[in-house]
Amino acid sequence: MIAQDMEQGASKKTGADGATQEWTMKTMLKSSAFTKMWLICFCTVMGQGGLAFWVPTMIRDTGVSSVLDIGLLTMLPYMLAVVAMLLAARSSDKYRERRWHIIVPFCIAAVSLIFIGLFPHNKVIVMIALCIAVASSLVPSPLFWSLPNAIFTGTCAAAGIALINSIANIGGFISPYIIGYFKNTTESNLVAMCVLSSMMILGAILTYSVPAKLVNK
Repeated sequence: MIAQDMEQGASKKTGADGATQEWTMKTMLKSSAFTKMWLICFCTVMGQGGLAFWVPTMIRDTGVSSVLDIGLLTMLPYMLAVVAMLLAARSSDKYRERRWHIIVPFCIAAVSLIFIGLFPHNKVIVMIALCIAVASSLVPSPLFWSLPNAIFTGTCAAAGIALINSIANIGGFISPYIIGYFKNTTESNLVAMCVLSSMMILGAILTYSVPAKLVNK
C-alpha cells in the first residue's frame, strides 16, 4: 500500500502533457515517501550513534583494561567499515541497484548486534561481532542518500533532504541514552542490543518497501 502511494507521488512529477513537474514543499512533506525516507535514515543513525558511543565500553567489558589497547581495538571496526563502505558503494553504482545494498547490511548488523548482547564477556566473539556490526551499520549511510535524491526533484528537494537529515539525527542523540538506560537497569547489553537490532530490521523492511523502479537508477 505504501509502495503504491510512493509510486503515485512520484507520478505527480509528470503532467498530462508529459512535462516534468517539480515537487512542492507541501506535497513532499505530506507524502508517504518523505515519511519513509526519514524513518529509514533514523534507523541508520540509531545504529551508528549507539555503537559509536559504546564500542570502547563494550570492549572494556570483555576484560581489556589498558586504555591504549581499548583505543587500538576500537579502531578495527572502523577500519573495516571504510573498506566495506567503499566496496558497497562501488557495487551499487556498478549494478545500478540501491535497495539490496542497504537491506543486506541492515540485516547483517541486526544479527551481529544480537551476538554482542549474548556473549558480552567473550573477547573474540565481541570483537568479531563489533567489526561486522559497525561496518554493516555504516554501509547504509552513504547509500541511503541515493533514495531521496532519486525520488524528490525540484527546488524543494534540498530543503526536504536537509529536513530528513535533521529529523534522523535525533536518533543519534537518543541512541546512546537508550543503550545506557537498558545497560544500567538490566545489567546486561542484551536488551539494548535487541533494541538496536530491531531498528536495523525496521530499516531493512522500510527500504524493501521502496519501489525498486523509483530508486534503481
